[in-house]
Amino acid sequence: MALPAKAPARLLTSSYAMPKLQTAAAAFRNTIPGSSYGYKGKPLLPGIPVQIEIHKERIKKRPDRYIRVNDKSNNVHANNFLEDHVHYLTSLCHSPTAYTPMTILGRFVGPGFTQQGYACSKLLSPYYFIDGIVVHDTEEYVSCPERICDMLESPLGLQCPISRVLPWIAEIHPNVKDERPYLRELLAQTGNIDAYIKSEFKIDGPGEGAIFYPQSDFLTIKELSQFGFIAATTRNVDLFASMSTRIGAEAARHVQNFVDANISPEIISSVAGDIPLDKRFTRRVMNDVLAATESKIKEACKAEPLLQKREVENAVTRIAAEWFVNKCNQL
Repeated sequence: MALPAKAPARLLTSSYAMPKLQTAAAAFRNTIPGSSYGYKGKPLLPGIPVQIEIHKERIKKRPDRYIRVNDKSNNVHANNFLEDHVHYLTSLCHSPTAYTPMTILGRFVGPGFTQQGYACSKLLSPYYFIDGIVVHDTEEYVSCPERICDMLESPLGLQCPISRVLPWIAEIHPNVKDERPYLRELLAQTGNIDAYIKSEFKIDGPGEGAIFYPQSDFLTIKELSQFGFIAATTRNVDLFASMSTRIGAEAARHVQNFVDANISPEIISSVAGDIPLDKRFTRRVMNDVLAATESKIKEACKAEPLLQKREVENAVTRIAAEWFVNKCNQL
């Protein structure tokens, strides 16, 4: 789909495009026996769906923010959780140039938020995961990259979009431990809009705004994660200290060692310093970097037992998120 005619220049440099509307996840659900999930009927994503509408309006010369929460389940725990964090949620829409209404489609998972068919009691505290983000004014959705990255680091526990919690299902529910291929397939497809999301959140495509998902035609979380290895080469002391506190010093050291051993200075130089600002976020540049590093990343994950996949993903996603936000702020 073509970009909006009046889109700001920054949108073009970020190479963001509206995602295709697909029904891959819905089609995949038909391949899973209901008995595999412990109940009959269509599999449900874990947690309670919550639709959070964030609006910002200008009152005289000072912007004012407010949030309207639509809890589809009327769950008191969800309402209390949202009320406790209303200030953070409104801060997600803080860009001084964009007054775009946003809707965050998310889920609460944890004690008190169990969906039928899933035993989520092993999650000791509530977590909020993102299904997607709807930006209602497609000409102003340039504000969305920063918001996605902010959500990765929020005090709410928004460490990851919903696609990154799905691997936990096999550990949480005993009946799906042998369904790894199905989980991997669902993990690869769940970021796309499907009939279940349409019916649950009453979202029907571009007519109600551009819908952003972790896996789509624009820059994905997976790409940010892999590209995080490039950011790691900046030797940012504060960044690595922060990473060490989250995944442990040993895991952080292995990430740094992997970067040192596998990413060439030429690639780092071409991305970090030699490419003009207006071309640094282009899809071609990102693809060139990923093509040069993806095979080595896979080989290292297989060869190094301490470099576990989850540790790598957690570490480099956070590195990439901070790096990406900082670069956006420089434009």
